[in-house]
Amino acid sequence: MTVRPTLSAAVMAHPRRTAAVARLREQVPGLTVAMDPRPDGPPTSVRSAAVAWASADPGATHHLVLEDDALPCADLLDGCAALIRGFPSAAVSLFVNDSARTAALTRMAVWSGRDAAQVIDIYVPTQGLILPAGAASGLAAFLRAHDDLTEAGDIAVLRYLHGAGVPVVVAVPNLVDHDDLTSIMGNTDHGRRGSVCYPGHAPHGDAGRLFDTPEIIPYLSESTTCSFLTSTPASAAPLRSRTADMLHLLGTDHDALRAQAPAAPAGLPAAAVHELWLTAYATGMLLTGSGRADPGEVRRHADTPAGRAAAASMASGGLGRGVPAPLLAAAAGPLADVVLHGLDLGSDAGSLRGWPGTAELTPART
Repeated sequence: MTVRPTLSAAVMAHPRRTAAVARLREQVPGLTVAMDPRPDGPPTSVRSAAVAWASADPGATHHLVLEDDALPCADLLDGCAALIRGFPSAAVSLFVNDSARTAALTRMAVWSGRDAAQVIDIYVPTQGLILPAGAASGLAAFLRAHDDLTEAGDIAVLRYLHGAGVPVVVAVPNLVDHDDLTSIMGNTDHGRRGSVCYPGHAPHGDAGRLFDTPEIIPYLSESTTCSFLTSTPASAAPLRSRTADMLHLLGTDHDALRAQAPAAPAGLPAAAVHELWLTAYATGMLLTGSGRADPGEVRRHADTPAGRAAAASMASGGLGRGVPAPLLAAAAGPLADVVLHGLDLGSDAGSLRGWPGTAELTPART
């Protein structure tokens, strides 16, 4: 007999966020409030997370926990229901910030029409997270036993999930964004930490198509504003090299490639914008060159609200520390166009050239 998936939900909260919690309770019917039992203790999300994960309804097959600065889409629960039908045994994060390595995979999933991507960072985004009921109770016990952890809560959660053998994926597009509230954890210097792709509503229909993680992905590093090809957990060997150098070693004419790139929007550093464009170009190459999509599919999925949101977030996530926020915001539209231009040209190039794996790139690097 098939058990119909059912979902309970909680918000992990701090007394300083009562207004935000009240808003969430209006948006998400039946939301349980899990207050930090020691709000005056050392700043940590672990204490309230332990309470939240222990609050699953006894009859629920899955449990959702939101952080109190989450911004859920209007049809959040419908989107969650589709995700737990499609990925019943997985931990499903509803958010990933736009500068994460997982965000690079998420954009590829958007542009190839997939419903989820693997979490490949050292932490799981916990802005909104769904777990199977058994994993939820196990995580609650783990966090209660380790509420003095010095590591970040999102790292501890991933450590537990990996140890329990629970697959960890992120919803595509994201169903939750991150509100720009003052950080209780002292993370204000991290910047806005917005979603990689938040169109504001859940996709229609069923979910269940997981993006196949490549061995190597293009990634625009926020800390350096440089584009790299970097290995993922799917790779047997580590690799991290500048995208421009690797494409040149593989036969791409660097000068010809630069000539195809659009000019930087007024007032923005040309070198940084070129690295952004190059990341998008290599992403298009990967999608079509690896057979994950054809150029027509990439264009079709890019020409959607979710596709354009993913393009805009590549700029905000990768250039956020190298370009002043007012300049970045003023040029958001033109920068999204830069990304879509690179993605389009790269998808055509990939369909002709293919996309290498780690074994092919490692000899080229040496």
